[in-house]
Amino acid sequence: MPRVNQLEIETRRRGSERVIVAPAGEIDLATAPGLEAALERAVEEGTEGVLLDLDQVSFIDSTGLRTVLAARDRCRERGQQFEVTEGSGQVKRLFAITGIGAQLDVVVGEPD
Repeated sequence: MPRVNQLEIETRRRGSERVIVAPAGEIDLATAPGLEAALERAVEEGTEGVLLDLDQVSFIDSTGLRTVLAARDRCRERGQQFEVTEGSGQVKRLFAITGIGAQLDVVVGEPD
């Protein structure tokens, strides 16, 4: 039986300036477009920046990594801050193996 990839995405505000995007599930080729759309809206809505809360992400592939880096780049172009939480064990390992963790502002602990 094929695996069904699911990703739920919650978006909320931290104060009036920061938007938090909190996906839960797997970020891969099938689900990355939904996350990309949510991040694009967040970049447009957040005047200070975006926090990507990866704590509930159980899996992320190279498509998901590209989505994260693209959002970071969009924020930089607009002069906004882009942060990510350190995420689950799989996310932390992938960030460490690929070196992407060093290219991101990683927040340790619970987002507000």
